[in-house]
Amino acid sequence: MKFQLTENQSKLASEWMKEKRVDNQGAIGGQFTYQFTPCSIGVFVSIVDCVTKEELDLSEYDNF
Repeated sequence: MKFQLTENQSKLASEWMKEKRVDNQGAIGGQFTYQFTPCSIGVFVSIVDCVTKEELDLSEYDNF
């Protein structure tokens, strides 16, 4: 199974991560986690900031 962001999702994610990024992310820079949750109506997409625990919902509900 392959999960991929749309161009719009990628742009929103990049802008959000740029605002949230901290200098001390750890040895491998694992501050952000992408979450893809497939279901019968579509794929829910979000990014979690592992430092602040904030989450950005990138799901495109109009495409469900």
